[in-house]
Amino acid sequence: ADDMPETEIGRVGRLIEPTPAGLFAELVAQRLSTSVRMAGDPRSRVETVATVPGSGSSFIPDAAALADLYITGDVSHHSARSAIGLDLVVLDPGHAPTERPGVEYLYDSVCDVVSGAVLIASDPHPWEDVSWKT
Repeated sequence: ADDMPETEIGRVGRLIEPTPAGLFAELVAQRLSTSVRMAGDPRSRVETVATVPGSGSSFIPDAAALADLYITGDVSHHSARSAIGLDLVVLDPGHAPTERPGVEYLYDSVCDVVSGAVLIASDPHPWEDVSWKT
């Protein structure tokens, strides 16, 4: 996109229709097949989304200037608080889940060019979801 920061490492896009952040978080969790942490108001109106795969919390100020909601992994407590202060909703599905779609696309692209290419391994999600129940 033309309005990306100089790093041009992520993507920014506009949704077809405004969506509450909480609903968008559920869609991201479903699409990436993982749990998602959210920092910000789930009722916030989201029109523009930015994303950086892997560990992109250092781009929070850039994302806040461009989008209503930012998707990346490895977001610390302090980075999440900073994003809230910038009126940016942040979704953190984790490092590996945000990279996996790009790796799969790259693999498919290589298979189009090289016959017999084999995906040897992918970086698994190291976290397990644990719920406490009484």
